[in-house]
Amino acid sequence: MNEKELPKNFDRLENEDVEDLREQFEFYKYHLPGAMIEVTLDVDSPQITFMNRIAQILFGYDESDIEDGLIFWEMVASDEEAERILQLSFDYFGNSVMKGEPYQRSAEQELFEINMKRKDGSFFYAEVQASVIMNEDKIPYKLVAVFRDISRRKLLEKDHKNLIQELQGAIDDLKSFQGLMEICESCHRIKTKDGTWMDMETFLNEKSQIELKDVKCPDCENS
Repeated sequence: MNEKELPKNFDRLENEDVEDLREQFEFYKYHLPGAMIEVTLDVDSPQITFMNRIAQILFGYDESDIEDGLIFWEMVASDEEAERILQLSFDYFGNSVMKGEPYQRSAEQELFEINMKRKDGSFFYAEVQASVIMNEDKIPYKLVAVFRDISRRKLLEKDHKNLIQELQGAIDDLKSFQGLMEICESCHRIKTKDGTWMDMETFLNEKSQIELKDVKCPDCENS
């Protein structure tokens, strides 16, 4: 539920109102059109307590894995990525959890890109939006996160980056042909930028996409 939709006197709601909100939350997390998980805020052993059907399909786990004690770090691609997630977590609610200070929710919901791992060992990039669940003292004790597979987008971004690099390389090659080039009037070898002399065929093969093929022009054929 969007926090903006909550009553202004949320802290003073009657028990039955709070219970109604909890029931609504339980309903939405099962029917949310996205891969949602709940994880305890335990640095050493953050346990998965809930994973909706879409998340089970995305990550390849099921209810039995959760019952066996599935740990969130098992779903992260690498130790380096786990360290990055830890740092992000501390930046946002570390003081509240470690020092017991009431947590103040941010007015904005940020998206993060994380490299995740499925049960079968395959990796994928996910776009993640997360929010905390707090106790009566407003101390976060659980994290709710929604994941979206963005592997295809990351692949397209990589292809786009490679294309830009190839085009820049082609431009640099074309620039190398500009200006005055020295060529020997006797052997027709070409002087390169580093001062060495290269025969024309080798120069064209290395410096361009031109492939030379031995043929005879009409004048030579008729001579």
